Amino acid sequence: MAPWRDPPTGARGTRAFGWAFAAHILVATALAISNGHDHPVADSLVFAAVVAVGLGLHDAREGDSPWPYAHVLTWAVAMASIACAGLLAPGVYLESRAPLVAFFAMNAAAMAVVATYSLDWLAPSRVPSWAAWGRPAALLALAFGISAWVLRASPAPRIDVWVLDQQAADALLHGRRVYGRGALAALDTYDLKRVIDTYDYPPLTLLLSTAAFALTGDTRWAQVAAFLLGAALLFVFARRTTGGPALATLLMACALFQPSGQFVLEQAWGEPLAVPFLGAFALALSAGRMRSAAIALGLLCALKQHLVLYLPALALLPGVGLPGATIALAVVAATYAPFALASPRDLWASLVLHHWHNPFRPDSLSLPAMVSNAGILLPAWLGFAATAASFAVLKGMPRRLGPLLFAASLQFLVFYVLGRQAFCNYYYLLGPTWLFAGAGLVTPAAEVL
Repeated sequence: MAPWRDPPTGARGTRAFGWAFAAHILVATALAISNGHDHPVADSLVFAAVVAVGLGLHDAREGDSPWPYAHVLTWAVAMASIACAGLLAPGVYLESRAPLVAFFAMNAAAMAVVATYSLDWLAPSRVPSWAAWGRPAALLALAFGISAWVLRASPAPRIDVWVLDQQAADALLHGRRVYGRGALAALDTYDLKRVIDTYDYPPLTLLLSTAAFALTGDTRWAQVAAFLLGAALLFVFARRTTGGPALATLLMACALFQPSGQFVLEQAWGEPLAVPFLGAFALALSAGRMRSAAIALGLLCALKQHLVLYLPALALLPGVGLPGATIALAVVAATYAPFALASPRDLWASLVLHHWHNPFRPDSLSLPAMVSNAGILLPAWLGFAATAASFAVLKGMPRRLGPLLFAASLQFLVFYVLGRQAFCNYYYLLGPTWLFAGAGLVTPAAEVL
């Protein structure tokens, strides 16, 4: 047996698994270079990710064969992610008194833990039995420590998202209006001219943020909890698909130490809140609990307006179908109902009209932003039309979670690349999506032999 190849008794990834990781690497690198803003190299990497996803979907549709390097690829990506996360500034509003040595030490410790996984193939007899659970627990503890350090180092980021989150949570706790023009007020940190005067995230995001605010005084602790819980659910799901903790832990490490993850946390963006619901959906589906899966899918789609793009692909899974999609949409409606009944006009103004009237952002990581620098203005409908056309890839796709979640990532990627504004937080969620898809693309040992 050649070193670093998966042993015949273990699970193996497919070539589609490799393409999913290629897309993950390309987008993660683009975000590390640009922080999610227009940049020629970052633009090229994101466009290359679209190609990688297309090639992976072709392999998945054609009946992909086992590919024996899933573990080594995941190990290398986990090591590189931690190294990159440790070298990049975890935020732009860090206070000078924050002890950077603690941040570097925790990242170095995480890299040391992941490095020990080389022994699992080179010298498996030297790996103690307690390492199966001890190393994943250590990685979760270190990720929590790093996240807590970021919040302490950046206690009041000067970004409109955090200011509005804090104001909205305080308003909800004290019975004041949250949605509608004039409910809140924060200076737009993009141009420092426009005042954003409403909360533009759906009610479920508001409720989760408010719970964290009530307990800690900082809404971002909701993201920390979701960040850790989502990674833990990825570990549990991947362990079910792989039959062992090694690849599952490495996938979890890729999620915990995604290079842009701590920047997303510092900026108070809400995308990490979606990951636990994606994990809950995957676990419920794998356990055959279809009603629970449909509820989790509904909660996932309820977090942000465009996350409903998960629904068309995932509704094709056996056991979900039209009944599951109906339950999911009912869950979405239920999260909106209390606020819609109280003031439907305010909710519409905040969640639809506000976004509709948002100006085009020439600094976003997208094709329209890139060509706008040359004086070319692409029509606003292009992103919607291309996203609708991308649903054609679902035809003939295997009705399994891995391929269909991979297909859903194409819809998001096209929507972002051709949209009016897409930044680091939008692309960030693609990372966990590809990791869950990768776990679902693993070939069980019984099929390898």
